[in-house]
Parts: sequence; structure tokens; C-alpha cells
Amino acid sequence: MSLGTRLEKLLEDVRSSLWFVPSLMTIASFVLSLVALRLDLDHQFPDDAWYIFSGGPAGAGSVLSTIAGSMIGVTGVTFSITVVALSLASQQFGPRLLRNFMSDRSVQIVLGTFIATFVFCLLGLQAIDRTAELNQVPRLSVSIGFGLALASLAVLIYFIHHITRSIQAETVLANVSNEMHQAMDKLYPATLGEAGPEDEREVAIPPFEAEGFTVRSRHSGYLQAIDEDEVMELAVKHDLVLEIAKHPGEFVAHGAPVLRAWPGSRVDERLGKRLEGIFVVGSRKTPQQDLAFVFEQLVEVAVRALSPGVNDPYTAVSAIDRLGDGLAHLACRRLPSPHREDETGSLRLVVSRMTFEAVVDLSLNPLRRHGATDVAVAHRLLVRLGDLAGSMRTGDRRVRHLADHAARVHLEAAAEVQARADRDLLDSAHRRVVAIAAERMAERAER
Repeated sequence: MSLGTRLEKLLEDVRSSLWFVPSLMTIASFVLSLVALRLDLDHQFPDDAWYIFSGGPAGAGSVLSTIAGSMIGVTGVTFSITVVALSLASQQFGPRLLRNFMSDRSVQIVLGTFIATFVFCLLGLQAIDRTAELNQVPRLSVSIGFGLALASLAVLIYFIHHITRSIQAETVLANVSNEMHQAMDKLYPATLGEAGPEDEREVAIPPFEAEGFTVRSRHSGYLQAIDEDEVMELAVKHDLVLEIAKHPGEFVAHGAPVLRAWPGSRVDERLGKRLEGIFVVGSRKTPQQDLAFVFEQLVEVAVRALSPGVNDPYTAVSAIDRLGDGLAHLACRRLPSPHREDETGSLRLVVSRMTFEAVVDLSLNPLRRHGATDVAVAHRLLVRLGDLAGSMRTGDRRVRHLADHAARVHLEAAAEVQARADRDLLDSAHRRVVAIAAERMAERAER
């Protein structure tokens, strides 16, 4: 596995942890304590400076011990509030979104501030005993500790405000939507070889099953990433054509085929291990290279909102709006061909990929099934499908796919709706989708 892929995976793990930033801030407070103690020993601060502590050893110890005791108590309360917020978010929005809350940099900095202040004050208390032998008081250390206490108070107020906003449905959906756009900006256009535009051209595929070498996974879990640089480098170096059978986000069973190499006679045991090492398999899905993951998060929020236990169609409607925006953003991207070539134009990779139609299916199928009985949800699905079809530059199979989904939404919802006014509302929205789709197809025919 290349260094870049390792660093990318490490960065994703660190970003979604609650320990990394607090640990860095704790180390910084330790260094700051050493610097402040050295300044206390080497410099004489003026007695009339308002920003420097002017009390004696007893007063300094009392201030630092009070701050340290308060900080450890506030830290415990903050952890408790965080756990409660995570529990509520898991119940309302789904356990997948816990990663988003744990990745919240603001919460990490808040926890780090409290712990760093506590550690600084403990080290300051130890410094009082050391400086007492020299008839000195660590005045700068006490002053910094007092300043950190005031900063912690401000951070606590901010934390209460932030955690209250962060568990609101609109904030959660906005954060997931932003992550979705970032994932699309990162993944498309793909960099896995020289990929042409998405087309229907005929490509001669080597006989992988008959003459190829099969690489099987030694681990079970979700495919999180593929080392793009190394797989192309190996294919070119050994003059191979590689078929990647899995795409990020799929579950890989132990012993399942993940890659085939042709011709198989050129693959020895050492090369087979290197090819197996290009796959990063973990216990959970990540957005590192899995575009569907962020769409699935929005779908999960909407489906949970439509469940009888929650019964919150307004949150479902908001999630549908975000999904529509994400699909429109994806529709403007040129998805790469599954056939990747090297710089000389030779076929090197045959890649399993997530198509636009597949993303639409995984986004809309669950919502159609769970939202058919709710007029507001079904109507919003039809409205967003019409907007999405209208955002297409030309009519093609994507527009036909959207029209098919609209027909299914309309059929299933109409079967559940009893009121005439509601049926008219759905009929009108469906006719709009049909008209937009016909217009786009006509534009395509003219070209």
C-alpha cells in the first residue's frame, strides 16, 4: 500500500476520533507549563502589573487547585452531555451518523481545552513546591492558569450552544450534504488511470476467468479504499490487465475474489500479495472513496423519520431536498469509464464502479417504499425528480431512468391516497416530470 493511501486512511481515522485533538492540546499545555516555569525562574515580573498574579504561595496553590478541581468536574459533565447527544443522534438519525458527531472539530477542541487546563494547573501546583525552595512564586504560571480558566468558561458556553444546534435535523442534514459535495469533488473526475468519458464503446475484455489469476481477500469487512497509484503502477510494470471486482463500500467476505489479473502466468506469489495489499478493508464504511455512503446517510435519516416510532415527515422532506441537490450535483459530473488505460492507450484496468443510475436507485427505492403512504413525501419526491430531470443538459438514459422512478412513485402513492385533492396534487407533479423528460429527449433527438 502506498504512503498516500496509508496517510489518507490514517487521517480519516484520526478525524473521526475524540482523542487526537485533546491529546495534542494536552501535550501543548505540558510544553506551555515548562516554558512558563522557566520564565518564572529567569525573570522578575513587576508587582504592579495587573495581568500577573501578585499573591503568595498559599494563594497560588489555592487558585490552581480550585481551577483544576473545577476543570475535571466540567470535563466529566461535558463528556456526559456528549454521550447523551450521541445517544439521541443515534436513535433519531441512525448509528451511521455517529461518525459525523465524533468528527466535529468543535467538540474535540472543547474537550481538549478542559483537559489541557486541568493538566496545566496540576503541573503548576507541582511547580509551586519547586519554586518555594527558591522563595519564589510561579506568578506567570498562575496567571496563565487563570486565563485558561476564563477561556474554558467561554468554551463551555459555546459548547452548550453548539451541541444544541448540532443535534437539530436541519444542521445534521446540512453537514451530511456538505460532506456529500466534498466527496463528489474529490472522487470525480477519477484519477485511476486515463479514463475517458462515460460511453457505450465496445472494448475487448481479456478472458479473466479462463486465463487470469484470481486474488482473494484475506479479510472480511467493507472495502474502504483502493490504492489507486499502486494498482496502476503494478499493471504497467508487469504488463497486466487487472479487473477490480469490488468497488469501495461493498462487503468483502473472507476468500472472496477481489481482483483478477491477465495473463495469470505473469503473477507469482509475491506479486499476488502486493495486489491483495492494494485493498483497504475495515469494519465499517467510510466516505474515503465510497460515494454511495453519504447518500445512504441521507436515506437513513429520511427512512427513520418515516418510521411509525418517529413519524416526522418534515425531516424526511428536508432529507429528500438534500438528496435531490446531491443527485443534481452528481448529474453534472462526467463519470469515468469502467475501462482505464495507461498513457500509451493500452487497457490496464477494468473497474467495478458506481453509476449515476445505481446512486439514484439506492437513494429513491427505500424512500418510495416507505413514503408511499405520505402525500407530502411522495409529492416532494416527484417535485425533486422533475427538478433533477430539468437539470440534465440533454436527454439520455439518465432522464429515462428518472422518469421510470417518477412513474413508480406516482403509481405506489396513488394506490394509497384516498382524497381526490391529494390524487390531483400527485397527478400534477407526475405530469410535470413526464413533460420535462419528453422535452429533454426531444432535445437529444434534435442533436
